[in-house]
Amino acid sequence: FRDEDLRSDRQPEFTQIDIEMSFVDALDVMRLTENMIACLFEEVLGRSVETPFPVLRYHEAMEKYGVDKPDLRIPITIDDLTDIFQEEPFPPQREPETRVKALFFPEGETFSRKKLDTLTQEAKSKNLSLSWIKGSSTEWTSPLKGKLKESTFTTLFGRYQFRENSVLLLASGKRDRLLEFLGGVRLQIGKEKVCPGDFRFCWVVDFPLFEWNDEEKRWDSVHHPFTAPLDEDLPLLEENPASVRAKAYDVVLNGYEVGGGSIRIHDTNLQQTIFRLLNLDEQAIQEKFGFFVEALRYGCPPHGGIALGFDRLVMLMCGEDSIREVIPFPKTQKGVCLLTGAPSRVTEEQLRILGIRIAEEI
Repeated sequence: FRDEDLRSDRQPEFTQIDIEMSFVDALDVMRLTENMIACLFEEVLGRSVETPFPVLRYHEAMEKYGVDKPDLRIPITIDDLTDIFQEEPFPPQREPETRVKALFFPEGETFSRKKLDTLTQEAKSKNLSLSWIKGSSTEWTSPLKGKLKESTFTTLFGRYQFRENSVLLLASGKRDRLLEFLGGVRLQIGKEKVCPGDFRFCWVVDFPLFEWNDEEKRWDSVHHPFTAPLDEDLPLLEENPASVRAKAYDVVLNGYEVGGGSIRIHDTNLQQTIFRLLNLDEQAIQEKFGFFVEALRYGCPPHGGIALGFDRLVMLMCGEDSIREVIPFPKTQKGVCLLTGAPSRVTEEQLRILGIRIAEEI
C-alpha cells in the first residue's frame, strides 16, 4: 500500500517485484535487472531490448534533462549558455546564482507567437526570464534583436543548426527552478514527436545521499538511512555531507521510474555515523533501530537489491498513460473504488475492536 497522492502512475495498492541479493555490488544488481527486463519484453511483446542500458549520473540527468527520470525518446537536451551571455543585457536582472540555459528545437513549427508569449508569461510567473530566436540564420526574428551584440548571435547560429522554423528558447534564473521549467517544456513539446511503441531505458546513478531539510535545519536521507555511500565519498561524510553520493540506482523507461534500489550499509560503525548525521541521538537510535544495529554487530554480508513497479511497467508496455487502465479495481483521484464503493464507513464496534477513535475535524 502507498499513502501518496493519486497521480496517473500511482495507486494506493500496487504490485512490486522485490529483489534482495547478498555479496553483490550495484553492477551485479543492474545487470540482473536488465537481463530480466529484456527477457520480459522478448517473451511478452516479442521486442528486443538492447542491453546494457545507458547510465546517467544524477547531476548529468538534471543538467541535460531537468529531471532525474529522463525520457530519452526526446533528443532535445538543455544547454548551459551562461558564459556566452556574461556581458549581455539578457537576463535583465542578474544575480550571482543566475544561469542562462537553452533548449533548441530544430523543427519548431508548433511554436506559434501565441505559444511563445504563453511560455514567456509562464516563466515570468516562476521568477524566470524567457526569450527566443525563431527562424533560419539568414531570416529570423527575436525579442533580443538589436539588443545583443552581433557576435553573440553569430556564436549562437554557429552552435546550432538553424532552419526555417527552428526555435531556440533562452531562459535565465536560479538553477533548480530553471531546470524544472525547461525540463517541463522539453517534455511537453518533445512528447508530440516521439514514436509510439518506442522503449528507451536508462539507469540514473550517483544520487545525493542527503538533502537539507530547511524547516527542521537538519539532513534527511534522499532514499532511506540504510543506503550506503560511495566508498570514495566516505571522507566527506563529516565535513561536506551535501557532496556525498549514494550507491543508489533507478531504472527509467520513457520518463518513468520503473524501479529503484541501492546497496545497503552492512557496517555497524558506518550505520551509526549516518544516524548521527540525520540528527538521531543514541537514545533515538536505540529506540528506533536498536535491533538493527545489534544485528549488524554479529556480521552481515554486503547486500543490496531493487524493487520494480510491476503495474507501472505493464502500463508502459501496453502503451497506456494511466496505471488505472492496467490494474484491477482502480481508484479515482479521490481514492474511491467505483466498483466496490470503498472506502466505506466503519461501525463503532469495529473501531472499538481495533482500538481506534475518530477525532473531530479541527
